[in-house]
Amino acid sequence: MRINEEKRYKIGWVEFAVAACILLAILISNANAARVKDMATLEGVSEQQLAGYGLVVGLAGTGDGARTQFTVQSVANMLQKMGIVVNPADLRLRNVAAVMVTASLPAFVKPGKKIDVSISSLGDARSLEGGTLLMTPLQGSDGEYYAQAQGAVSLGSISAKAGGNSFKKGHALSGTLPDGAVVYKEIESANLKSGSLRWLLSNPDFTSAVAMANAINQIFPNTAIAEDASTVLVNVPESMRGDYMSFIARAEAAEFNPNTNSRIVLNEKTGTIVSGSNVQID
Repeated sequence: MRINEEKRYKIGWVEFAVAACILLAILISNANAARVKDMATLEGVSEQQLAGYGLVVGLAGTGDGARTQFTVQSVANMLQKMGIVVNPADLRLRNVAAVMVTASLPAFVKPGKKIDVSISSLGDARSLEGGTLLMTPLQGSDGEYYAQAQGAVSLGSISAKAGGNSFKKGHALSGTLPDGAVVYKEIESANLKSGSLRWLLSNPDFTSAVAMANAINQIFPNTAIAEDASTVLVNVPESMRGDYMSFIARAEAAEFNPNTNSRIVLNEKTGTIVSGSNVQID
């Protein structure tokens, strides 16, 4: 009886060790897994770059000087639209600065939503600290206006001057306006209900494209195929064409192991070395 118990005891430990190894292998394989939505984007669904020209007012004598003619002319034009006619040659402005306003408008952002914007000085202003951006329309590369920005400028920098001493930390000629622009036109995205979809890999790779297609096929059999190193074509099944959003949500949640190249990064400033998991040291 004691011998049989010892055998069962040893066999139990062997089975436990085998199960532990299998579980460890599964955990290691899943550790490198990534979702489709993390590695690729749908074709025709992308953000739009916006830009606009505006004026920042309320500066404490740190704005553009008289030599920056476009600032003076912009102020004169603005006053004329408000019913005030002035001669640009008579204006002496140091509390106004001309700036470029930029923003990125993601896809599917509806009118009325707010997005962040960035501003950068155009003229010879010394600082934009304490300024307020006046109403500035933002247009895309197609010439259409998609948003309008206005609000107090946030610089994230410090500057001070007293007597012959001065102190400056950070860059005072560019800043941000968190939620500073209101969207009033949505980006026209591609038709997602055409029967077929294409996912574009962020880092083109033949192995990753095939792995992603196989991962989608595990959820929806015989629907995905890798067209090239960066494109995976997915044909929507007939049973899912009444609910495209559910199909996209399930497909982009598929997990696969993207292929990564062996890489070593040397940081000479900090003296550190970062190595990828595929690098082998002899």
